[in-house]
Amino acid sequence: DRLQDDRDTTEPMAVEVPEIVERWAEALLSGDGATYSAVYTEKGVNTSSGGEHREKTYADSTTAPMADMWFSYITLSEVKPIRVFADGDTVFVEWEWSGTSSTLERGGADQTSFSASAFTAFELEGTLIARSDTYFDYEQVFN
Repeated sequence: DRLQDDRDTTEPMAVEVPEIVERWAEALLSGDGATYSAVYTEKGVNTSSGGEHREKTYADSTTAPMADMWFSYITLSEVKPIRVFADGDTVFVEWEWSGTSSTLERGGADQTSFSASAFTAFELEGTLIARSDTYFDYEQVFN
């Protein structure tokens, strides 16, 4: 007998940036943890990875303070979508980020400019984000 592959082989389609993903980008630009956590479902998950760095937060009472801590080390001036694809409730975005950042060693002071590519996979639930996984070059962003 031959093995039957029942997976959906539909290719993701290029789409416009969904409104909730625009709100996510605006929240990054705002630098405000409460604004950022408001785009997630009550049990939403945010993961970011950059090289050896990996951070996972949940969209509960810990998300806003953790985002505020992250924003104390980075100020984004541009979060520009380059390519956007969707497959059902999953949206994939390639970004170009720019701004200024510091490192833990510099304690958030002495910020330097950066420009970097990032990639985010979003799982949407209604009008909110249930999960986001963002990948970027940590050394390029936090130089």
